[in-house]
Amino acid sequence: MELLFLDTETGGLNPFEHSLLQIGLVAYDSVIKGTLKINISLENYVVTEQSLKLNQINLEELKLNGLSPEEALDAVNEFIQVNFNHKPILVGHNVGFDKYFIKHHIYDSNGINMDDYISHRMIDTMSLLWGLHLKGKVPKEACSSKGAFEHFNIENQNYHDALSDAKATRELFEKILELL
Repeated sequence: MELLFLDTETGGLNPFEHSLLQIGLVAYDSVIKGTLKINISLENYVVTEQSLKLNQINLEELKLNGLSPEEALDAVNEFIQVNFNHKPILVGHNVGFDKYFIKHHIYDSNGINMDDYISHRMIDTMSLLWGLHLKGKVPKEACSSKGAFEHFNIENQNYHDALSDAKATRELFEKILELL
């Protein structure tokens, strides 16, 4: 099954108000086929103090070294075309959050329909973990990404780096499948 693991770092919680800062992608089809990290360069960022404290992203560095939303769109679509034969299914931890940030800031803002490149189907590791918790297979603390990584002994090299989180979520997904 062709799966696209996605994580984002953002300037806040609302995709219609806050900036998309970073995208991490892992192409997976029983093996990792490729990875991609994109930093987003904008003239002006809309961020909350809390989000910057959490993700520790340097906005000046993003502005200088990142891709514009148009360039990011091209990079994401090229990554998908190179690594998949069909539209991949998105997978992530609270993946709806990440999906709507890339949909709004990368696809919609460039007049492109995301559904032309990525399946409308999604697999959410957070929802899977809550189901496992309700069945008594994991503690409640394992339902957050950080708690899940700790519970399953998954090393995340750089927590709140979009690519590092996407890679760790791919490993988490494998651990969850073992319990289903």
